[in-house]
Amino acid sequence: MRDFVSIPKIDAAIRFFIYLLIFWLPYSPAVVESCVSIGLALWIIKRIIWLWGMRKNPPRDGQDWLKIARDLFVPSSFLNKPIGIFLIACVFSVVGSISVAHAFSSLFTKTLEWFIIYFLVLEVFQEKKYIHTAFVVFVFTALSTCLDSLWQFHVTHRDIFLGHQIASDGRANAGFKHSNDLAGYLLFVIPFLMFYFLRDQKKKIWKLILLGISLWSIVLTFSRGAWIGLLLGFLFSLMILLRKKWIALTIWGVLIGLMGTLILSSSDLRHKMRLDQGEFLGSMLWRTGLWADTLRMIYERPFFGHGVNTYMQLSQQYRRKNSEGASYNPSYAHNCYLQIAAEAGTIGLIAFLGIIFILFNRSLRSLRSQRSTDDFGVLLQGILVGIFCFLTHSFMDTNFYSLQLSAWFWVMTGIYVAGFKILNGSGNHDIKLISV
Repeated sequence: MRDFVSIPKIDAAIRFFIYLLIFWLPYSPAVVESCVSIGLALWIIKRIIWLWGMRKNPPRDGQDWLKIARDLFVPSSFLNKPIGIFLIACVFSVVGSISVAHAFSSLFTKTLEWFIIYFLVLEVFQEKKYIHTAFVVFVFTALSTCLDSLWQFHVTHRDIFLGHQIASDGRANAGFKHSNDLAGYLLFVIPFLMFYFLRDQKKKIWKLILLGISLWSIVLTFSRGAWIGLLLGFLFSLMILLRKKWIALTIWGVLIGLMGTLILSSSDLRHKMRLDQGEFLGSMLWRTGLWADTLRMIYERPFFGHGVNTYMQLSQQYRRKNSEGASYNPSYAHNCYLQIAAEAGTIGLIAFLGIIFILFNRSLRSLRSQRSTDDFGVLLQGILVGIFCFLTHSFMDTNFYSLQLSAWFWVMTGIYVAGFKILNGSGNHDIKLISV
C-alpha cells in the first residue's frame, strides 16, 4: 500500500482533519461532522487507489488475497471483534424496530460514526510523532477551553470564542451547549495533565497551576456526576496504575482540600453547586424515576430493544406523569447504558460492555507483566484513566448521545489503542502498558 506516492499524502490529509477535529471539538459540532465525513471520503479514495495499483501486481495465492481483504477493510486491533458483535446487535435492533427507517438512518449517521472515527485514528496514527502532535493540539485546545470557562464564569458571563452566555443556572459551559458536556470533556483533560505532571516534574509549578485550572474549571460546571467520575478515576489510578501513590495522593489531597474548604465556606457557592440537601435529593429522584421508566421500555423489548436512536421518539409513551398529571418533557435516559439497552436491547448492551471489558482486561493484564517506564506510555495511561472517568460519568449522564463527547471518546480510545500497538512493536492484538 505504501508503494504508491498518493497513499502517504492521503494518510497525512486524514491526520490533518483529525487534528482539526480535536482542535475545534469544544466549539463546533459542524466541524466535527465535516472532519469525519472528509476523513471517510479520503479513506475510500485511498482504497480505490490501492486497488487500482494492484492491477500491475495481483495477488498470487489465497493467503495474499486474505491479507489484502483484511487490510482493505479496517486496521487490526483487539477491539475489532467486540465492535463487530455490537454492530451486529444494532442491525438486529434496527430490523425489529417499529420505526425501521428512522433506526436504519441513525445506525449509519450516528452509531457507525463512532467506529469510523476509531478506525480512522488507528489507520493514520502509526508512529509516536503523530500521536505526540495530537497531544499538543489536545492540550492547547483543552487549556484554552478551561481558561475560557473561567473567564465566562468570573468575568463576562460569556465565553471568549463564540460569545455563548453562561448557563441559565449559573454553571460554566464554555463553548459547549451544556455544562455537563464541558465536564465530560474535562474528564479526559485532568487525568492526562495529572500523569504528565507525575511522569516529568520539570517546571512542576507551572504544570501544577495548569492542573489546578482544569480542576477549577470542572468545579465550575457544577456537574456532580462528573465529580464522582473524577474521584473514582483517581481511586482507579491509585489502585491500579500508580507506583508513586504518595505523590499523587498528596497532590490530589491538597487540591481537593483547598477547593472543599472554599466551597463549604460559602453558602452561596454551595447553592450554586447544587449541594443543598433538597436540590441534591430532587435531582436524584428525577433521575431514578427516569431510569425506572427506561426499565419499562427494556422490559417490553428485552433482547434487541426498540431500535437505534429511537429513545427520544418513543420514551414519552413510558413516562410517568408529574404531580399535575402532565407528561414530563422529553429527555434522554441520563444513563447511557440503560439507553443503549432500551434501543439495542440487553444483547446490544452486553456487546457494548464487552468492548469496555476487553479494553480494560487487556490493558490491566499487560500492566501486571510490565515493569519498565516510558514517557509515551505514561501519557497513554492518563488517557486510560480518562476513559474510565468518562465511562463512569456516562452512568449518570448523556455522554454517548452528545455528538462532541461521543466523537471525543472514540478519538481518545483510538489514540490509546494506536499508541500501545506502537509500544508493543508489532501489529498483533496484545498491548503493553507502562507503569509510572
